Amino acid sequence: MIELTEKNIKFINKSTIKEEALRNFGEMALNVGCIDNKDLFYRGLIEREKEFSTGIGFKIAIPHCKSIAVKKASVFIQKFSEGVKWGGIDDDDVIEVAICLAVPEEEEGTTHLKLLSKIARSLMNKEFTKKLLSITTTEEMLKEITSIINND
Repeated sequence: MIELTEKNIKFINKSTIKEEALRNFGEMALNVGCIDNKDLFYRGLIEREKEFSTGIGFKIAIPHCKSIAVKKASVFIQKFSEGVKWGGIDDDDVIEVAICLAVPEEEEGTTHLKLLSKIARSLMNKEFTKKLLSITTTEEMLKEITSIINND
């Protein structure tokens, strides 16, 4: 079971760029103690984005990486009031929600795939995606994301 708190969620009310959003995830992960090196974690996210953008359409991205910097699996969410040019299916894709997966390298085939699968499956439900994009409070986001990732 992955424990999330309000520290795992951040609402961004200013213009930002993709790289800044990825750096924010490093800060968030360091603050909750799931990583021990934010620069190494950030580089892992950037390398993964270079392979193929994690923008999945529907104004959502799922940045993720498996890294030796990650000590404990966790999930982090940023919601952007102004959207972020992320790329993805279409290079000009703008996202409003990024759900970041931080997974220890040794959990690549287990925890990593389970989390990715749970989130992707939930996002296939258009009503859920619509709800996710309309959330305005940390408490509501925490409730929705926790219900997905801890649902077996």
